[in-house]
Amino acid sequence: MISEMMTTPYINKVQTECRKALLQKYVCLFFASFLLCWTTTISATPEDDTKKGMEIFYQGDIVGAMQPYRKAAAQGYAPAQVKLAAIFDRSEFDEEAELWYQKAVEQNNAEAQFGLGLMHITGEAPEPDMEKALSLITAAAEQGLYKAIEMMVQAYRYGELGLSVNEEKAALWEEKLKKKTSSESTQ
Repeated sequence: MISEMMTTPYINKVQTECRKALLQKYVCLFFASFLLCWTTTISATPEDDTKKGMEIFYQGDIVGAMQPYRKAAAQGYAPAQVKLAAIFDRSEFDEEAELWYQKAVEQNNAEAQFGLGLMHITGEAPEPDMEKALSLITAAAEQGLYKAIEMMVQAYRYGELGLSVNEEKAALWEEKLKKKTSSESTQ
């Protein structure tokens, strides 16, 4: 029996069977990994993509972060639209920044309102408009965005953003700022 096992035809037969078994395992592994990747891709939500973009961004890969941000933004997810707009804004791709900020503004996103408002204030918007800037910053402040509320206090206190000095309104915004600060510190 042992001598029969040592013959070339028997060894060839065993090798062939081993190759078939190995090939079947590789095929199974390929399909298993394909299905895993496919289902992971399909089940990724815009929130997941945004989180992934943030992780990549904070690792210092801004360009790499844009892919998951774009994917989530294209699905209408406002937080991703804001992140993408901010990257374009800082990179001086102002038309792209305005486009993505505007999409998030249409969803009443305070960060987008503030970002687009700043673009108008600084003249980075393709068609700067101080009235629109004030409207956007005010809307963001009314939603409780801290930095927008601060800007409203300054605008009324020092007559900025095309507003006249108005200590009463500055005090009202400052009171909102204090309430926001105290409510955040108790949370």
